[in-house]
Amino acid sequence: FTLAPGKPGRIYAALNGAMFTRSLDDPAWTRTANYGIGEVAQTYPWLIPDPGDPGHVIAGFKSTLRGVLSIVQHSRDAGAHWTNDMPSIFDVFTKGGYAAVMRLGIPTELTTPVYSNSEPGTLYAGSDKGFLRSADGGDSWETLTSGLDIPIVRTVFAPRHSAWIFAGTPAGLYLSKDGGTTWQDANLC
Repeated sequence: FTLAPGKPGRIYAALNGAMFTRSLDDPAWTRTANYGIGEVAQTYPWLIPDPGDPGHVIAGFKSTLRGVLSIVQHSRDAGAHWTNDMPSIFDVFTKGGYAAVMRLGIPTELTTPVYSNSEPGTLYAGSDKGFLRSADGGDSWETLTSGLDIPIVRTVFAPRHSAWIFAGTPAGLYLSKDGGTTWQDANLC
């Protein structure tokens, strides 16, 4: 389950690629279009609502066919339609081959993305390669590791009323005050 804030807010429930949703002022649940791409890839166990739009939610999946490739999906209509679904990925593949499909994602596993509270549309996530930041809502990602003793980020936390970001790593907790560009030890090992 995840809750999207707003007036009215929206609640989303997911199970194995199937999603159900309802507005908080409506008691009826609606089954939406499936997300993920079925048995071809593993659907991540997270749904991330956009704090600025309760009808916009992101999901993701990873393929391990030729190494790890994570792809983010967007629904801007409360799950009725998804980007990067099987037909659109097949279309990308037929037009540009596997290299074009690779450009849809990032070659690492994404751990629990969160929206920035100070930069609308910006997402943060952890990975085995470091801290990831996307300034375009998950379409492209940059890896940031400056100041991380071990560049493996397992958890990311962006407090609601702060621009600070925290990252949990095997070396302990780290803190960034500049949107993840640089990190400092938060003195919790």
